[in-house]
Amino acid sequence: MTEVALPETQYAQSGDFNIAYQVMGDGPIDIILVPGIISHIDFQHELPGYTRFLRRLAKFSRVVTFDKRGQGLSDRLADVPSLEERIDDVRAIMDAINSKRAALVGFSEGASMSVLFASTYPERVSHLVLFGSYAGFWVTRRSGGVVCRHLNDLDAVVESDTCDHLRQLICAFEPPPGF
Repeated sequence: MTEVALPETQYAQSGDFNIAYQVMGDGPIDIILVPGIISHIDFQHELPGYTRFLRRLAKFSRVVTFDKRGQGLSDRLADVPSLEERIDDVRAIMDAINSKRAALVGFSEGASMSVLFASTYPERVSHLVLFGSYAGFWVTRRSGGVVCRHLNDLDAVVESDTCDHLRQLICAFEPPPGF
């Protein structure tokens, strides 16, 4: 049985940090998978079905996976990065691969990163796909602690003044026929 080579790990410079990323495929659509709370791009290939899933996406697109700063093969940290610093890592990777626009697929914590990236750089995001995100409640920090308010639906978020353009980005991703 012939084993197909895994993608080569490359590094993008984001401030003082090297962010590890891998690219599969060369299709006309860029898809960036924004990881959740834990990432390790080499180890994830050992998970059953993971590499096969990426290869299926790579049949019609250029798929990018990466390790968030402080995790996997990316540079280690002394402190927890802000969400703004983490979205700058996505921007640095897009710049490194010369991606003008990409579909962001955010998993869990990566969904928050994806929404903030789309809000900050709307011209660089073609689609926003959120998986395992937290659209059902809104968390605010107050001096007395954390306050959670339930939202009846996502429209309450995307209709706010700061998020109008997100309505056009949030979509159900439809892959090409035969995917």
